[in-house]
Amino acid sequence: MKVLQISKYYHPFSGGLELVAKKITQVLVDSNICVEILAFDKRSEIANDCVGPFGEGIQWLREDIKLCSAPLSFTAAKIIKRYIIDTKDLTHVLVHLPNPLIHHIIWRNRKLLNERGIKVVAIYHSDVINQKYLGPVYNNVFQKTINVYDKFVVAGPQNYENSNTIGNIPRDIVKIIPFIPENTSDYYFREKFNGNVLAIGRLVTYKGFEYLMRAVKESGHKLKIIGRGPLFKHLSQFKTDDIELLGHVSDEEKNELIKWAGIMAVPSINRSEAFGMTITEAFAAGLPVLTCKTGSALEYLASGGRSVLINPESVSELKESLIKLDSDEQLYKSIGLRAKKFSDDKLSYVSFKKNITQLIQEDSS
Repeated sequence: MKVLQISKYYHPFSGGLELVAKKITQVLVDSNICVEILAFDKRSEIANDCVGPFGEGIQWLREDIKLCSAPLSFTAAKIIKRYIIDTKDLTHVLVHLPNPLIHHIIWRNRKLLNERGIKVVAIYHSDVINQKYLGPVYNNVFQKTINVYDKFVVAGPQNYENSNTIGNIPRDIVKIIPFIPENTSDYYFREKFNGNVLAIGRLVTYKGFEYLMRAVKESGHKLKIIGRGPLFKHLSQFKTDDIELLGHVSDEEKNELIKWAGIMAVPSINRSEAFGMTITEAFAAGLPVLTCKTGSALEYLASGGRSVLINPESVSELKESLIKLDSDEQLYKSIGLRAKKFSDDKLSYVSFKKNITQLIQEDSS
């Protein structure tokens, strides 16, 4: 049995999608299932890498250009078709979506995949939200070609129920499997909010960091933001002695900052934030989370008193929530304890491994 994952990027790149692909590889390899990766290479110095951290083979698809944040390769179609034809014992192809080019290539090869009995599973991270013109075109085409996938994996029910793209597919082919964090700092019980707020993510509009920086400035707390991106210069105007943009940090530094923090803020403003791996890292450490109602899996994670949910783009609600958690010690402690329990029950490696291996094995029995 062999599984192919096709991802936008892959290790050593460390975005949320890439971390999910890496964890899927880890649990499959741990279950003695052979895994290989096809992913785009945007840095020429890693082009010759061929073995991943778990012994998985990696073949890099050359990124020739990028259109609307999507990598394009002139050779990807040929490489993928040849892989499907030549690879013995290939039983599953896992496709991380959205990815317009890869979806088109998979759909074009649907007859070949069907003839070989290869199951195609969509790891569906989010709809295309921020592309005003190309987004609706992609969604329309995707809905007409969606039958190439045998199953869809989503991280939370909202990713399916509120989707403009996959909301009408049969419920019985949708598998809800919460994603789990790459690694976390050690858990320790927090008695009360220490005034420190941490946020992690790419510096792009939908992350909502500008609203958070303005709210923290008004609330009088301290804020550190981990991440790089095109809005660095714009967001720098909101920096103060207590509000810092840290850029990229190592995993060790990130874990130390999670220990430093009293609250993790995930102020994303729309469903482009598909799941929020940052929230899973915070929950594993028992760190209370402040996030927004976006109609995505953020709400699934944040429900049940596991975090504070507010309306997107609201500086006043962000500020008031921070002040409330600062003044209500019992509320603060109860949120952190619920978050930790949810992590232990639903976001464990054991649970994720069971769900992913069942997904693969139930088609192979």
